[in-house]
Amino acid sequence: MDTPADRFTSAYGLIRELRRSPRTDSDLSHGSQYCSQRLFQFNLVLDGISKESVSVWIRTINGKVISRFSHRWPSGEVARLEGFAQPDDFSAQWQTYLSEVAERRQTLRIKETNSLSRALFCRRPGATNRDGDRGCRMPDRADDRASRWCRHWLRET
Repeated sequence: MDTPADRFTSAYGLIRELRRSPRTDSDLSHGSQYCSQRLFQFNLVLDGISKESVSVWIRTINGKVISRFSHRWPSGEVARLEGFAQPDDFSAQWQTYLSEVAERRQTLRIKETNSLSRALFCRRPGATNRDGDRGCRMPDRADDRASRWCRHWLRET
């Protein structure tokens, strides 16, 4: 949806955008008799790129307008209500989604940090780092296979 967006920052520090369909409610209602019509689009701005995350769609079923809150990925309907929804009608579901995204991004940051520290301190015997130090400064953990191998700037002697 290429419409002006209202930008907000969530409690989790994520930048989000809200876009409303430029069509009038009567046009959307008429069109919803034939197929689903997008009423709102919720975007997340991740790494400077705005991408659709969730949408509110309306559809007329048996003469009643139904609003559906649907994820783009994993695809599927999360919630629905009768009538034309407002963005606040699905705020609980949106906040849940934002917390899940923030948690996944935090986990990824931790994994990146851990893999970088493992790459800097190799456990393979005979390896040296940039400073010429031999061996590894990582604690010996037999269950941690990922830290056993050289990567990046480590080299063998």
